[in-house]
Amino acid sequence: GLNSPFVKEKVTSPSFTLINEYHGYIPVYHMDFYRLNNLKEILDLGVEDYFYSESICLVEWAEKMGDMFPEEAIKVMIKHIKNSHRDISIERRG
Repeated sequence: GLNSPFVKEKVTSPSFTLINEYHGYIPVYHMDFYRLNNLKEILDLGVEDYFYSESICLVEWAEKMGDMFPEEAIKVMIKHIKNSHRDISIERRG
């Protein structure tokens, strides 16, 4: 899970629910697109409403969205290297 200074709850992966919502100082929406097969299924969830709200959106399997993210999106890639080692890269789109 992920701790956020904006909500009191621990932010966890929404593998089965697709989107977990956390409401606090700033809403946090955590999405997992692993089980979705194409962009249409993702857009049918109404993700654009989340992306263009005053919130933080965390997306797992974001590559399934292609280039559909807002210009102000920040891409954080976490790559498993081995055991407890990860390679983290941060990239701003706009």
